[in-house]
Amino acid sequence: MNLNLPISCNEDGRMVGKLFISNKEIAKGSNGTIVLEGIYEGRPVAVKRLVRAYNDIAVKEIQNLISPTHPTFEKSLACDVAADYSIRLDYMDDLIHGFNLWNSDGYPSPLLLKLMRDMISGVSHLHELEFVHRDLKPQNVLILNERSLCAKLSDMGISKHLVGDMSTLSNHGTVSSSLILLQAADGRHHEQSICLASVVFSFSALPVADIPLGAAWNAISTLQKIKPKASDVLNHPLFWSAEMRLSFLRDTSDRVELEDREVQSDLLKSLENIGPLALGGRWNEKLDPSFLNNIGQYRFHSVRDLLRVMRNKLSHYREIPAEIQQLIGAVPEGFDRYFRSRFPKLLIEVYKVMSKYCSKEDCFAKYFNGPEF
Repeated sequence: MNLNLPISCNEDGRMVGKLFISNKEIAKGSNGTIVLEGIYEGRPVAVKRLVRAYNDIAVKEIQNLISPTHPTFEKSLACDVAADYSIRLDYMDDLIHGFNLWNSDGYPSPLLLKLMRDMISGVSHLHELEFVHRDLKPQNVLILNERSLCAKLSDMGISKHLVGDMSTLSNHGTVSSSLILLQAADGRHHEQSICLASVVFSFSALPVADIPLGAAWNAISTLQKIKPKASDVLNHPLFWSAEMRLSFLRDTSDRVELEDREVQSDLLKSLENIGPLALGGRWNEKLDPSFLNNIGQYRFHSVRDLLRVMRNKLSHYREIPAEIQQLIGAVPEGFDRYFRSRFPKLLIEVYKVMSKYCSKEDCFAKYFNGPEF
């Protein structure tokens, strides 16, 4: 591709029009593609360069980049044209140094949840335009460092514009084999799984099986059973804020208290049946003695009773002794972290029960306004 731009060279790189392309390589792609550091009108950029034999791929990518305009989608033009992004995931160690992507309890930080939302939002926008990216993987996620980190999707070289009900889950896609966790019938829904898996697992040094992230695994695994829109994926509890998580558990507690204790309903039976998985034993054994001394008598094997304790302490937080407030942390982040670290599977297991029995009730509409995961 001949851009007809003036070129000047020195030992550090070369100028192509207003773009300076350094000799420093920061990433590699397929088909001989490399990514170089550059500067365009004073801004640090990355420059994607393809070998001449693959100019047809570059032309297709540029054509596909004309339509998508979204804050979480990066227009990274090929063949020495500047793109306004910073650096690829596998070269971003220095960039993310000092940013906390994972909490000490092994759960994603608010920043990491934001990066997940950025990616899913980008996929959702492409799907609205009837595009399937077809090459979602960590190497094609770009991180922009402005006021905070944000994730953008890039590399539309093998993307496809769908017509009607057309699907593209075929042998022509190039998805990293380490990320093929599911097999979905539709390429677009398969992309949602890969996109979410890319963010969750590429930022973790832990083996997949050791990640204490029940909500993440549930979000990914259930995409093979249902076919939500990408935008609906953001309704999953994985993306909820601490305030939303606590609100859901509090409303659940209020709802199950309406059930007759003497004649257990199917809702109560199902709630208590998740006890071994959601609690991991008697829940009093997971809480501090000083906290237990402050709550009174409960059935320590009961999910319903633990939810009631959490609901009462949350609703009457200001009345809790100062030393107990300090122990369990401030509302919502600290309070949520205290119980989530001790009962990591409680939220998602309760969510699955309530989605079965109460998702159509008005008081739970805000939690189930998308598909039932």
